[in-house]
Amino acid sequence: MNKILVLSFLFFSMFFVGKAQERFTWSSNKLTWEDFRGIPDSSSPFKANVNSGFSYKWSVKAVNGKPEFVYEVKSYFYPEESWVKDKKASQQLLAHEQLHFDISELYARKMRKALASFQPSASITQIKSSLNKIHRSIERERVKTQELYDRETNHGMIPVAQEKWQKFIDIGLEKLSDYSS
Repeated sequence: MNKILVLSFLFFSMFFVGKAQERFTWSSNKLTWEDFRGIPDSSSPFKANVNSGFSYKWSVKAVNGKPEFVYEVKSYFYPEESWVKDKKASQQLLAHEQLHFDISELYARKMRKALASFQPSASITQIKSSLNKIHRSIERERVKTQELYDRETNHGMIPVAQEKWQKFIDIGLEKLSDYSS
């Protein structure tokens, strides 16, 4: 009986714990309210919340005796962590939430640009340290930009400010188009 119980626990643990969080990468396709599948936070004063960010992975291998640095950076949207209180919410609010995702892509491109010029040292420890420093710096910038965006647009409620930010981010994405995924 104990063996069955232990095996059942292991099976269910692997199924629930091992399940990867659903996410999709940024593209020029725009979000829809159907993409927001999370449970709304009833205590939040906001009508919607987007959860996005970027991540990177890297490796170094020797090619002809020289280190070759390989990396990948992706910006992600997490549908199960993003929510809207009313699926019929305004397109203005959806555009505001979309721009949060676009900001994450902008900073993913900044990370790709930084990694494109990165020269790995001989020490893996030094490489890790340098890459962590680059990532922390860009991530801090991303978070500050997200917060400033919400403040200046009053969470999308000031159309003129929203339009200003839309242009600003569009220009930023265009300037870094060589670093798009």
